[in-house]
Amino acid sequence: MLSFDLLLSDNLSLFPVTHVFIAIFFILSCWFVLIKFTRIPPALLLLTVSVIILSGFLPFFNPWFYLRYIIFTVGKNDLLVTAAILSAIIFTPSGKNNTQVDWIGLGLSSSIALSIKPNSGLLIIFFWVVSFLQLRKIQRLKIIFKSMIPGILLALSGGLWILRNLIAQGKIFQENTYQISNYSIISNITNPDFYLHIPNELKFSMFVFVLSIIFTLLKITKISWRDIILFFFAFLTFILTPASSDPSNPTLLAWRFGIVLLIFQLVILMMMIEPILLFILNWVIPKKYLLTGFLVVVSIPILLFIFWQRDLVRVVPEKSAILERPYVDADAKYPSVFDFVDDNIHDAIVWVEGAQSFYAYDPKFTNSVTRNLPADFIIFVDREDNDIWIDTENWTEIYHDARGMIFMRDQ
Repeated sequence: MLSFDLLLSDNLSLFPVTHVFIAIFFILSCWFVLIKFTRIPPALLLLTVSVIILSGFLPFFNPWFYLRYIIFTVGKNDLLVTAAILSAIIFTPSGKNNTQVDWIGLGLSSSIALSIKPNSGLLIIFFWVVSFLQLRKIQRLKIIFKSMIPGILLALSGGLWILRNLIAQGKIFQENTYQISNYSIISNITNPDFYLHIPNELKFSMFVFVLSIIFTLLKITKISWRDIILFFFAFLTFILTPASSDPSNPTLLAWRFGIVLLIFQLVILMMMIEPILLFILNWVIPKKYLLTGFLVVVSIPILLFIFWQRDLVRVVPEKSAILERPYVDADAKYPSVFDFVDDNIHDAIVWVEGAQSFYAYDPKFTNSVTRNLPADFIIFVDREDNDIWIDTENWTEIYHDARGMIFMRDQ
């Protein structure tokens, strides 16, 4: 989509518009999924989604901290595939309404998800199987298959990239794609270091999963076994996704691949507290003064937070806010290593470790970030000395600041 923006404008002016639409799609998908699974007032659920997305700005343990980064940085493929998967849930017979399926909506959502990343296939297949089995209880097979056909055709259109790859390169994936599969959470299952330093966010997800099983067994809430299986598949998809972890540092997880898990984790938690929350609301709402006090108590921290983060809602005439560098070093010659690239590196292959490759493009997009060719320059951001894996005998450091380093291959 961003490449198409460049074809239309030959500059970055359309990037923010594309990012905004994807972010809105994601927010609405989160909101509608919560509405589908709970009886909590929609306005309160929208507030919850907004708080969760922005909570990454607050300095405390927060399982949803990564949402801040994926919303406010360039590149939205992971956010878009998550929004598509969440929207697919909306069209399945789950949550409060477990008898209706919108095959067209499910097919379109499936197509978007599958066209972006094949690792979404596990959840997509689960949605289709669950939808079929649920309708099988109340409809004849002939009627079900007839209604499914348009949705299936839509879903299959998301796999046209397979034909494109087969025709263009003679194979579905490049060889290095299979190598990336080794960089996953599941690949670290035999790595003892991983068990010694499991990230707290992953521990929290496991805790919520176990807690959801206990709640279901004790029938404390309306969480169903189907919901738990969906939670499990979201967890399984995350740990199987290539590049979700790194064998050299297995505790550093790429949560951008686990956003579905984070959101459905939120859904499960909201379902757990729903009885208590509804009891409080039913007690407060009829009481005029209590309701006014409740709104004041909620509004004050929200207004203070907006004032604290007012820089995010400013108007930026050059439309570049979404494209800000990952960091700024005020004490260095250049604000970041990427600003050095903009001025000094052109017509080169540039690899980036520890940050998004997008920033290695120069203003006229003469640089390339392909991994299919040897690098002319390698950029390291937020890496310790033992994580800098290049051979210094063949590479020369040409620039560094407090957080980044640039190496050039010796001729």
